[in-house]
Amino acid sequence: MDFKYILTILLPISSSFYYMMYNHHSYYEAYRKGDKWLEFEEDALLFELQNNLTIDEIAYKHRRTKGAINSRRNQIALMMYENYSTIDEIINTTKLSKKNFDLILKHKKVQMNMKNGSWNKPITQDKKVMTEEKKKLIQNMKDELFMMENGYWLKVTDQLEDLDYQYELKKFEQLNNNIGKFNYVSKSKYPKIITKELNDPPEFPNNLNSNHQAGHNILTIVDKIDNNHINYMFMNYQQPKHSGEQYIKGAYNEQLKIKIKSLKSIIKMFEMN
Repeated sequence: MDFKYILTILLPISSSFYYMMYNHHSYYEAYRKGDKWLEFEEDALLFELQNNLTIDEIAYKHRRTKGAINSRRNQIALMMYENYSTIDEIINTTKLSKKNFDLILKHKKVQMNMKNGSWNKPITQDKKVMTEEKKKLIQNMKDELFMMENGYWLKVTDQLEDLDYQYELKKFEQLNNNIGKFNYVSKSKYPKIITKELNDPPEFPNNLNSNHQAGHNILTIVDKIDNNHINYMFMNYQQPKHSGEQYIKGAYNEQLKIKIKSLKSIIKMFEMN
């Protein structure tokens, strides 16, 4: 390795003077063009940038082209970005302008699109499905936000559902000899939770009972098709309570399910981006 090259790297203070000694030459040999960058050379590059040396001076010191110096600086900036350095830290370290760094990021994203085969291609069916799934995930979060801000209606009784639950449980116990966990899947057309405000109770076309009073927190439904009786109670967003009342426990359990869905949605959205 050239002694003069090592000298200029290791003596950064005198580098400008060293450059001035040779700047009357319109050409210098960039004999390290294409060579692997060494760790101490990168450290020297950042030190020189911090000391406001020009790209011409740095290129001369390193015996590389000006394009190589700019390219390495851009790569260092991208590595810092991928390692979660802040934009200000990157700009202060590399002396890039905010505008130039934004252009570097934009160019990197274009390269990634081309590498992944998504450049200038029509949206595939999978992409459309993902978009619909994203809408569903966002709706999960909106439902929880509504419940927290406005409350919700919780189904506390459903006579036909209760009978079906008992039937399915007995069948499970007989077929499985009480081995395993019983998971009941509701067949009711009445949802467990309805996200509506107290003064805007849910309405059902088959409801024979029209006696609900505005502002009342109990809604009774009598289904004209199967004579099923369903009761909804308006609930505020619940926190865990030591209560023996079953509907309080049910309210908290249902809220917990929504909370879990919401958190999963947030995680999935981050993974999809």
